Amino acid sequence: MGQKPVAPAAGVRFAGVRNFAVTWFSFIVRLVGQLGYFLLIARGLGPHNYGMVASVIALLTVSSAVCGWGSDHVLIRHVTVAPERFGAYFGNALLQNAVTALPLGLLAFGAQYLMVGMATWAFVAFALGELLFARLHVVAVAAFMAFERGNDLFVLNAGFGMLRVAACVAAIGLSHPLTVEIWAQWYLGAVMLTGVLALVYTVWRLGPPHWYFARQDVGLGFHFCLYFTADSALRDIDKPLVAYLAGPLAAGLYNAAFRIVDAMAVPLRALMAAFYARFFKHGQDGIEQSFQFALRVLPLTLGYTLFAGLALTFGADLLPLILGEKFRAAVPVTTTLAFLPVFGGLTSIGGDILTSAGRQRTRAIVVSCLCLSPVLFAYLLVPRFGAMGAAYAALGNGAMVAVTIWIMVILSRRKAARWSAAAQPRTV
Repeated sequence: MGQKPVAPAAGVRFAGVRNFAVTWFSFIVRLVGQLGYFLLIARGLGPHNYGMVASVIALLTVSSAVCGWGSDHVLIRHVTVAPERFGAYFGNALLQNAVTALPLGLLAFGAQYLMVGMATWAFVAFALGELLFARLHVVAVAAFMAFERGNDLFVLNAGFGMLRVAACVAAIGLSHPLTVEIWAQWYLGAVMLTGVLALVYTVWRLGPPHWYFARQDVGLGFHFCLYFTADSALRDIDKPLVAYLAGPLAAGLYNAAFRIVDAMAVPLRALMAAFYARFFKHGQDGIEQSFQFALRVLPLTLGYTLFAGLALTFGADLLPLILGEKFRAAVPVTTTLAFLPVFGGLTSIGGDILTSAGRQRTRAIVVSCLCLSPVLFAYLLVPRFGAMGAAYAALGNGAMVAVTIWIMVILSRRKAARWSAAAQPRTV
C-alpha cells in the first residue's frame, strides 16, 4: 500500500507552524545580535561614555516611534487581509518615513542638547542611523510580517544583527581608546548598509513600492503612532532623564542593567513579534476571539518571564565578568529589575488583544495617559537613589501599565458582550 496523502488542512497547519517557528527564530537571531552589540559596546566605551550613547539612542528610539506616522503598522494591518495592496502601502510607508525624519531629528537634537550634551556631529550620525536608515529596515520587516514570510524575516534579522556586531568588533579592534565620536561613525556605516540592503531585498522579493499617500489611514496611523510613541516613552524616556538628573555614570549603570534584563526577554519579544499578524486574523471576528487566542499564549509568556526573573536574580553577580569591574555597581540594579519582563509580557498581550480587535484608539489613549509617569517617578527617585531609583521607577511603571491595559481589555470584552446580546433577536 502507498502512503496516504496528507490532507490539505494538515498541510496548511504544518506550513503555518513551520512559518511561525522560522519567524520566531529570526527575531531571536536579531535580538541576540542586539545583545552582542550591547555587550561589546558597553565594555568598549565604559560606563560614562556608554551612558551618554545609550541616553541619546533612547531619545532617538522615542522619536523613531513617531517617524512614519504608524505607517509600518498600517501596512501590516491592510496587507495581512488584502495582499494585493502591498505596493501602495509599501510606498506609503516609505514616503511617510522620509517626510517625518528631519523634523523629528531636530526635536531630538534640542532634547539631547539640554539633557545629555553629546557633540553635534556625533549626534547627527546617530540620528541619521536611527531615523532614516534603521527605519528602512523596520518597513522591510513589517512587509514580511504582513505576509508571514518567516524565511525572509530570518534573512533580514540575521543580517541586521551580524552587521551591527561586526561594526562593534571592528570599531573596538581598530580604535584605542574607543570614543563616542568614533563609535558614531561606525554605527552610521553599519545601519546605513543594513537599511539599504533591507530595502533592496524587499523590492526583489515582494515588488516595488507604488508612490501613494494613504490619506484615509492618517487617523489609523495616528493611533498606532500615538500608542507606539507613548509605549516607547514609557520604556526609554527614563534613560536620558537619569543622565540629566544623576549624570552619565549613573545612566551607564542603569542602562547596562536594563539591557541585561531586556536581553533575557528576547524569546518573549520574538514570540510576540511572531504572533503579531496572527492576532489581527483572530481579531477580525471580534475581541472575544483575540482574547481566547491570547489565553493560549499567556501561560507560555508568563512561565518564561518568571523563569527569566529567577535566572537574573541568581545570576546577576556574573555581570562584572561580562562587562568588566567598572560595572559592578550595576549588579543590585539588575536584581531589582529582574521581574520587569513579567509586566512587559502582560502589557504586550493585553495591548495586542485591543489592537487586533479594532481598539487601537483605546490602547493608545491608555498608554498616552501613562507615558509621563516615568518622568514623575524619575524626578522623585533618581536624585535620591541614583541608578537604583531608576530601577524602582521602572518596576512601578511596568506594573501600573500592565494592570491598566488588562482593565481596559476586561471592560472592552464586557462592552462587546452587551452589544452582542442587544443585537440578538428577541423570541416571543
